[in-house]
Parts: sequence; structure tokens; C-alpha cells
Amino acid sequence: MKHVKSKTQRDKLLIEALVWRYGPISRADIHELTHLQRSNISRLVKQLLAEGRILPAGRADNPMGRKQLLLRLNEEQGFVLAVGFDDEQVLAATMDLHLSARSTVARPAALDKGESGFISQLLSCAREALREAGVGAKSLVGIGVAGSGLVNTREGLLVMSTTVEFLREVPLREIFEKEFGVPTAIENLTRAKTVAERALGAGSMARDMIYVEYGRTGIGAGIVLDGRLFYGSGYMAGEFGHPHIIEDGPACKCGSFGCLAQPGADGRQGGACRGLAGADELRRVLEVVVGETLHVGLQNEVRGRRPLRRQPCHPPATATIFIVAP
Repeated sequence: MKHVKSKTQRDKLLIEALVWRYGPISRADIHELTHLQRSNISRLVKQLLAEGRILPAGRADNPMGRKQLLLRLNEEQGFVLAVGFDDEQVLAATMDLHLSARSTVARPAALDKGESGFISQLLSCAREALREAGVGAKSLVGIGVAGSGLVNTREGLLVMSTTVEFLREVPLREIFEKEFGVPTAIENLTRAKTVAERALGAGSMARDMIYVEYGRTGIGAGIVLDGRLFYGSGYMAGEFGHPHIIEDGPACKCGSFGCLAQPGADGRQGGACRGLAGADELRRVLEVVVGETLHVGLQNEVRGRRPLRRQPCHPPATATIFIVAP
């Protein structure tokens, strides 16, 4: 909440987030979750109702006392624009505040026009998604942009793309905020999917979880520790596609041999993974690699160095691991 300027604003956003997550929800439930003063909750709820940011949702079926008013989010009070891309496709979607898509635009990635042409395509698809949803930029509460590659989230910078070679040091946040005048978050695709899995999917708001994905564009992970994304030094946490796992394996584009994410015979990334015998063996290898990554491997690889030695270990006992494969 770095843009919050007062305690009142912070508390209103907190209540709104709880209504989004747990609604329909009563003021009594909000008190139990936040321990804010009841009088303060009532005052802020009245303000949110008057502003149309939350709506009544009937009465609770509580066995004793007055039936409590239930609250739900007004999903049409604002909208979110999402843009994702790799070397094959640009995808843009306009969503309401319950993250239900109101429009979706998908276009083949225009790689023949260089960086400026590709950025123009991202903006064009975003505008088209808004137009199809009948939503103006002033109705947006935020924009999320995700691409394959190394992303400096704090600076809103795509440092380098792993699939679109001419995208380097691209200030995507600055570009989108200048175009639409809306706060914009930049993330890489795997970490964006990690957040989605945790909030809306099987992650179920786990405090500690690891989302592992491998396929055409490589292999990587999103790591959540104590409820927060873990970035590591240089935003490299989870970029563990290059430990040496196959003796005398073929050359990898990183300069080493036998890497986990090295291209297979078809030129696609993750060839070493696909060479494993079945899903059980794949999961076993990935869990070992993830465990090492969280231990000695991570401490070395996030700094761009090859580990001098590796020690077998395991992820936190409470961590949930999700492996997504093609």
C-alpha cells in the first residue's frame, strides 16, 4: 500500500480487500479479522457504501441478535487491464474487480517490427480490450503487464526477455502509465501465474508455496514465503533452469552442458525435463531442484554464479508445490 496517504485510507482499502476475498461478509466478521474498533468499521463501511465501492448483500442467518447486514464488492466500481506476452502471442483482457473477463484480445506477436513495433502492439491490444469491454481508462484501478524474462518489479523494467531477444531494458511501467494514466505493475509470467494460483486457484492463500512451470519457453518457479513473493538478489529467485543434471549432456545456450532447461531435439526449452521417464520422475527431479534452489543453489544462482557444490535439502515442510507441465 505504498500509495496510501492516511490511516483512514489504509483501513478502507483493508475492509474493501476483505469484502473482495471473503464476501458476502458482515461488519462483525470484519472486526474478528482485523480487530479494528467496531465504531470505526461502521463509519468506514458507511463511507464505502455511499461511494458505491461495496453493496448490501442481504442479511446473515445468525442464530442470535439482529440479523447482520452482509456486504459484497461492487465489481463494476472499477476495472483491471491485464496484458501478457511472449514470442508467440500478445494477450490483453479487461476484467471487473472479481477478475471476471469482460473482453479478451489475442494477437500473434509482431516480432518483425523490432522493439518499437512490438511495444506499439502491446498498447494497441490493450486499447482494443478496453474498447471491446466498453470501459474507459478513467474506470481502471490498475494495469498488470507480464512477460517472459527477467523483470525488475520495483523499477517497472523488463531487464531482458527470454523469448523476444530485442526486448532489453524496456521501461514498461513508464510506457503504460504515460499511455493510460493508471498505476501499472510489471511482473514476469511465472510470478504472475504464481499470484493467480495463490489467490484464485489451488494455492488457496497458502503462506508458503512454490509454483513450478516448464514448457516451450523454459523452466522457472514463483516462490511465496510467509505470504509474499520472494524475489532474491537481482530478481532472479526461481530462475533455476540451469543446474547441471545430465552428465555429458548437450550444450545449453547459457554456455554450460546438460542443463535442466536446455533445448530438446525439437529446439524447445525444457528438453531435459521431457526426456525423463514419466510424471513421477519429473516431479521427483523438480522437487529436488526446488529444494536445492531454496538452499545452497538459490544463494548462488540468484547472483548469476555457478554453485561450487550442492547439498540435498527439502522445501519448508509447510510449503505447497504446484508443478505445471504442457
